[in-house]
Amino acid sequence: MKTQLKYFLYLCIVSNFMVGNSNDTFSQPKAHESSLHDKITNHEPRALIFKGMGYKRTSVEIDGAFYESISCAKRATGHDRRAIKKRCLSDKFSNYKIVPFRVNYTEKRCVKCKKVYPLSEFYINKPSKDGLRSQCKVCDLRGGREHYAKTYIKKRQIKYSDYEVGTKEYNRNIALLCMYNISLKEYNDLLHQQNYKCKICGIPQKELDKNLCVDHDHETGEIRGLLCRCCNSGLGHFRDNTQTLQNAIEYLKTNLSKSNRSPSQQGV
Repeated sequence: MKTQLKYFLYLCIVSNFMVGNSNDTFSQPKAHESSLHDKITNHEPRALIFKGMGYKRTSVEIDGAFYESISCAKRATGHDRRAIKKRCLSDKFSNYKIVPFRVNYTEKRCVKCKKVYPLSEFYINKPSKDGLRSQCKVCDLRGGREHYAKTYIKKRQIKYSDYEVGTKEYNRNIALLCMYNISLKEYNDLLHQQNYKCKICGIPQKELDKNLCVDHDHETGEIRGLLCRCCNSGLGHFRDNTQTLQNAIEYLKTNLSKSNRSPSQQGV
């Protein structure tokens, strides 16, 4: 009963709004399919306009100055994002306007190789703000080939694996292939080489609640060994910095030597 009453009230509100809308915006499908600037010109409901006003895709003009996004306008003017939105939609602030995005530059920096190229060196991407992809053509093609090769190899390894679909071994094999590019068989071989122990602290696998973690180089992706969760997390917290680890060892040696002294040696 409550659900039916809610839908009835909703239909009443919508019907009243459509009747009271003098511009008949709901009978104009082009207004909904057009750009944000056209929606404001056609006086669409503010709820629909606010929904389409993303921080990155809405360009504004304040006091004659063009800003690519509301975030850029916020940094320049110091106003809140919501305040800028309201002023752009209000008739009281004629100096705040929402304008279509325009490209006012001839070069662009590739996010992959960090080099600056002319706009002609980027593939077209209509959903983006400037209509171009973020990577240059060379990096885009190279990344596509690498991704296709890795995905194709993984799919073949998963398809022709020796484990039955749906089993625990099958799911673990997929997880290892996707995360570290090794199969469950390779993981077990590496575990056998380490005598089923952590490569750092030497704790046996049977004394742990979970399997040993795969430790790898985050830059090259090379597998370095199998570690327990404590050792693997420790290396991560130390950011694989040998100097920091050496400083930690010296720190522990100094403090442990002080704590292990007898009370007479400590002057008590």
